[in-house]
Amino acid sequence: MPSNSGFSLDYDSVVRIARAVWEVERSLGIPGESEGDKDSGVRNTRLLEVNGALSGGLYPAICKDHDGTNWVYSESCFAVDSNGGTLTVGNTYIGSRTRSVSDGGVAKSVFTVQASGGGGTSGSTFVVVKITSALPPLTGVQSTYNEISKTWSDGTTNLTLVEANGNNIPVGKRVLAMKSGNVYIIGLDPMAVTSVVCNGGTLTVVGRN
Repeated sequence: MPSNSGFSLDYDSVVRIARAVWEVERSLGIPGESEGDKDSGVRNTRLLEVNGALSGGLYPAICKDHDGTNWVYSESCFAVDSNGGTLTVGNTYIGSRTRSVSDGGVAKSVFTVQASGGGGTSGSTFVVVKITSALPPLTGVQSTYNEISKTWSDGTTNLTLVEANGNNIPVGKRVLAMKSGNVYIIGLDPMAVTSVVCNGGTLTVVGRN
């Protein structure tokens, strides 16, 4: 046996070993060390940002965390919708790790997310939209925030919006919307409206926001 039989481990190898140990301990009912799971990249529930188009039934994604100031990106992974729905590139989803696959010889986690209600139709995805038309039908485009440059970028495809409380939303305002079927639902605080129609005229109201 050679006297110099040392070897080295790269990061991906360490992650694969950690995942194997985690799987065995889980099957034996042994609780994992939360910090160890975090450091080895095998936490069961993660935030995922989809960063590529569907390929081979999976969406390329990257795990992300927030350190209180900025988003911190870590391991590359894959995402798949539990009901076969469509995931949107740039959107963030909550995923549960289900298995690993080999991607060019590198083991990557596959996370299952629930972004649709079944049948391949989109369900409860949250996005930020910028209002493009306040007249019926209410429309807007999806907005994405770049944490590095501290700037917003807006899409070009108009989305059909519905304000749940009938509030007027000025053009150019960004609001959070939830996808429901083929429309996006907005639920503004009625006390935060800027104006209402009263007897045919416009009455300005100062809301608490």
